[in-house]
Amino acid sequence: MSDYKILIVDDEPLNLSIMEELLHDRYHISCCESGYACLEQTATFEPDLILMDVNMPGITGLETCQRLKQTLETANTPVIFVSALTLPEEKMAGYQAGGEDYIPKPFDEEELITKIELALNNKKRLDEFQKSSSEAMHTAMIAMTNAGEIGTVLQFFRDSFTIHNYQALAERLVAAIREYGLSCAVQISLPEKRRYRATSSGAIKPLMFQALELLQDGERIFDFDYRTAFNFHHVSFLILNMPTHDMEYYGRLKDHLALLGEGVQAAVESLLVQEHEQQLGQQRQQTSASLSETLTLFEQRQRESQYATTNIMHTVQNEVEYMYNHLELTEAQERYLTAVIDRASQELEQLHDAQTKLGDHLQTIIQRLDTQP
Repeated sequence: MSDYKILIVDDEPLNLSIMEELLHDRYHISCCESGYACLEQTATFEPDLILMDVNMPGITGLETCQRLKQTLETANTPVIFVSALTLPEEKMAGYQAGGEDYIPKPFDEEELITKIELALNNKKRLDEFQKSSSEAMHTAMIAMTNAGEIGTVLQFFRDSFTIHNYQALAERLVAAIREYGLSCAVQISLPEKRRYRATSSGAIKPLMFQALELLQDGERIFDFDYRTAFNFHHVSFLILNMPTHDMEYYGRLKDHLALLGEGVQAAVESLLVQEHEQQLGQQRQQTSASLSETLTLFEQRQRESQYATTNIMHTVQNEVEYMYNHLELTEAQERYLTAVIDRASQELEQLHDAQTKLGDHLQTIIQRLDTQP
């Protein structure tokens, strides 16, 4: 026996008995003797197919079929008319009323079963099509909704590239979260106990951020009641009104919010790198300025030293010439004295050259510091 249920409607008990006897081994059968009884019984029995007589007291089979087709729960239930009315216009009336097929009385057993199976197979395919269509529509609606929700994340990512301070970044995250209809508190934590805070209400409540501080060392995503905390290395935020009544939406939101958190964390790290590079640049500028000052002082001292050395050497040369003229030195003594003076002069020149090279080297270092990005 199949799982299909068939409702037989006929005002003649004999006809009901014949069809029930014929079909009860194949299907689950229920019988009724009027159109009104049919309308009532479909609500409880929920048949997969109805075998309907046409001429019945009260309301006819045609009118009963029309009412069934106008009711949402039975609109797709196939109705096969089984009637002694066999004229073409009578059959046409059955089709116009919404009938699936028309079997004349007296009916052929094989024809009846064949048409029942055909109608049930058609209903099965229709049910499967409607189910797949409904699922496809549901999937499409979720995809469209999800696309809009993802759009909020993508727009935040685009905006974060143009934000260059931490407070503005915290406020932009609050704005993105508010697009989901959520209330939140956001905190960006940086070295040296720097804190940047923002909330959806605009009010900074100390107790709320104390709670965030306590939750920072916990799990990446922490749920409690209808609140959810998200923790990243430099960013924490607390959602105050998660939609726990809609678990499907709740799950999607957690995914979107986690992406937002990762985006903020990446933006903070980028700002920290820029901040570090700025500090290095300032240090290079300070070092360059200090070296420039040192080089200027060094060159001044070098000029003073060179001037003093030149004067000393000039004085020594004058005194030596005086000694040559007034002292009775031997030729060997004169040569020795001349050699000493020449050697001292060469050493002074070498010292001056070394100082000049040192100054040039310092100048090269300064130029490199000034041109380094």
